[in-house]
Amino acid sequence: AVIGVMGGCSNVDISNIYAPSASVSPNIIGLEWKGTDVLGTGHPHNISIKNVEIGVIDSADTHMVWVSSAFNVTIDNVWAKKIGNGFMVYAGDRANEWALSEYNELVGTVLALPILDV
Repeated sequence: AVIGVMGGCSNVDISNIYAPSASVSPNIIGLEWKGTDVLGTGHPHNISIKNVEIGVIDSADTHMVWVSSAFNVTIDNVWAKKIGNGFMVYAGDRANEWALSEYNELVGTVLALPILDV
C-alpha cells in the first residue's frame, strides 16, 4: 500500500491526502493484521480515513482502501478520478483466530463506509 497501517496500530487519523495519477500502483491505503499463531496477532483499530483524493490509476487490481481484519474503522470522502476497485473489506486469512484476547471478538466489527453516489 502507498499508506499502510499494520498490526495492532490504533488511534490513527489518515486525512487530507492526495495520491497522484500513476500507471501502476499498489492499494492506496491498506489496513492489515500482523503476527503469528504463537505470539498472537495485532489488528488495526480506531482508524479514521477521510478526505483522500486519488488521481487516475490505470491498474485493475488497485483498491482505494483495503481493510483486512481490522475494527472500528471509519472511511469518509475518499474518491478517485479512475481506479480499478473502491473498497475491499476482508475478514483476513485467519480473521480473529489468533487475535489478542482483549479484542478478539471485535475484529471485523464497526466498519463505517460512506454512502456512495455513483
